[in-house]
Amino acid sequence: MAVAITILLLTGLMLVFINRVEKSFLFPPFIFSGIWFLVLFVYVLVKIVDPQEMDTLRANTLLFLGLANISFTAGGLYILLNYTKRPAITRFTPSKVPAILGDVIIVITLLTLILLFFKAQRMASEIVAQNFFIALRHQLTNLRLDYGILGYFLVFGLFASLYRYLTFDRLSDLSFKERVKLIISFLISIGFLILSTGRTYFFFYFITLFIII
Repeated sequence: MAVAITILLLTGLMLVFINRVEKSFLFPPFIFSGIWFLVLFVYVLVKIVDPQEMDTLRANTLLFLGLANISFTAGGLYILLNYTKRPAITRFTPSKVPAILGDVIIVITLLTLILLFFKAQRMASEIVAQNFFIALRHQLTNLRLDYGILGYFLVFGLFASLYRYLTFDRLSDLSFKERVKLIISFLISIGFLILSTGRTYFFFYFITLFIII
């Protein structure tokens, strides 16, 4: 517990320090340290209130988290010190990626989503539960089953729509055909999110979407 509290305090100090240096809540090192500070704070709080409720993190894991925060903060400081000239307006300009790539991503993720759904259906049908999602959640969490190689496509399925969000500046820039593809990509990603049955994927997707916006 002493190591966990030490790393928590260290992360908190880095959080305050980096915010003093760069007063922006969107500065990557601030977001990185902030997320880990909250995680460690909840961990320490739970371990104090009910030590048996949560598994104890090893000292090397905690030290690794501390080192990761220090490294990320140092990287942010390096950028600030070496790149002082900043444009008044930063505008994202998409690279010239062939349009066919977006279509290929839609086809691949859609086919994978269909395979993933049938896999989920088989897993859920192995037990009797109130509904499909409760059965699937039970299989994935309580029994520690997984989707096998299809599981690697969960994050790629979210990328299907996140990729498209990065290819335009305003929704009004898109043609009708491009908007339809954007909606299809979004629905594919939502399908993957639902079949993941976990909060982590939802959190990852919408935080990434928020940062893009």
